[in-house]
Formats: sequence, C-alpha cells, structure tokens
Amino acid sequence: MAYLHGDRVLGDPGSPLRLDTGWSGEPDGDLDRPLRLVGRGGCDPNPVDVSTVDGRQHLLSFVWADQRERWVRLGAALDLALVDPVPVRRASAAEWLGEQLARPERDVLTVVWHSVVWQYASAAERAAGRAVLAAAAERATAAAPLALLVFESRRGHDPARPYEFQLLLKLWPAGRSLRLGVGGPHGTPFTWESGPWT
Repeated sequence: MAYLHGDRVLGDPGSPLRLDTGWSGEPDGDLDRPLRLVGRGGCDPNPVDVSTVDGRQHLLSFVWADQRERWVRLGAALDLALVDPVPVRRASAAEWLGEQLARPERDVLTVVWHSVVWQYASAAERAAGRAVLAAAAERATAAAPLALLVFESRRGHDPARPYEFQLLLKLWPAGRSLRLGVGGPHGTPFTWESGPWT
C-alpha cells in the first residue's frame, strides 16, 4: 500500500492501492522510519472471500453509485488482496483476539486495530472484547508491548457535529492514551491533532 502525502509517497510506491491521505497537519513521529511487518490477520463473523468474483461484487455493491473515487479505491484494495492476502477467520472478535493475544511475542509491538466496527457489535461482544484486551494489557511488557489503535465514531465537542470519527491509541505497558486526530467516516479527509484520549 502507498500513501500519497504532498509530494511524498509513503509505503510501497509500486502498490496498486495508492491512498491520497488528504491530511491536515502532521502526525507526531518519523514518517521515514522503516517498519517491519511481522504478521497480519483478522476475523469476521461472516467473512467475504475477495478472491472470487462473487466476493468482489458483494463488497463493491456496498459503495454508493455516485462515489466513483471510493469504488476505484476499493477495487484497488481488492486487487492488492489477491496478490498479498491477509488471513481472515470466521470468528467473533473476542474469541479470535483471545487466541491471538494469549502468547505475547518478544521484540514485537502487537497492534490491535479496528475501524468503524464498534457501533455494529453488541454490548455483550464489546464487553467480551474489552475483557480480553484488558487481560492482554496486564501481560504486556517492555519486551512484548501492546497497542490498541482504533478509528471509531465518538461524541464530539462541536454541537453542529455531535459525532466525529476519531483515531485513538493506547499503549501498554507505557500506559499512554492518545487521541491522534479526527477524520471523515471513510478515513479522509483527516486532521492530525494529538491530545489526550478522554
């Protein structure tokens, strides 16, 4: 995946998926520092096989007909998934997370990520997920740290926009909780604006 930021390309410049960040401001951190991805995985109660024509058409059907840019972006993401697939297992979030976080990996930052999904989970599922994460956070060490990174709808401070999509980060064992910024429901545009996660 490549991120276009001004005249810079972050990530893989040859990727079929190129996201124009639409950023305002800058994230705290060194964007030129290389990252090594150790592994990826996910879960869904009803996963879609994007390697099939039916699966691709199913996902593309969720994009509104007048949103050509989103349709093209999703098509590029599906093309990328064919050449660099991520395993997605049929499971509930709490069940899958419990298995993934049971054995912390040394010298690796484990990142739990979810985006615009929390509002669709039941209260019981959210509680189970929080319990699994809390147990994993207690086991986190400096040699095997844990991060929670989420992009979800939360109550905002502007009466004209009672809800906004916030990018939030928690780190263990560092004990830091940050609000990194706000964006549109589909990720762009996005404004980097660091502050406490309250």
